[in-house]
Amino acid sequence: MVTPADGESERHDAEHWAGLEEACAALVQAMAEPLTAIGNYLEAARTLSHRDAAAVHAQLGEILDKAHEQVLRANGVLHEMRQVLQKKKA
Repeated sequence: MVTPADGESERHDAEHWAGLEEACAALVQAMAEPLTAIGNYLEAARTLSHRDAAAVHAQLGEILDKAHEQVLRANGVLHEMRQVLQKKKA
């Protein structure tokens, strides 16, 4: 037999899981783009590394700079999510 307190607890659990699923979906979406970009930049750098060194140097530096920007972007997303989680705990 379910008491009103049990029903309230189940509703709270369901709301908690719904919120958690929403947060996870947001994190996956926010992280997918910079991680894909990083992979693309690294693949381009790997392709360039097989070419003549003199022609590659400037291009390789630019590609690595762009990959680094995406790493910082992904780190920013994680930082924002961490802040959201800390606010929810408070």
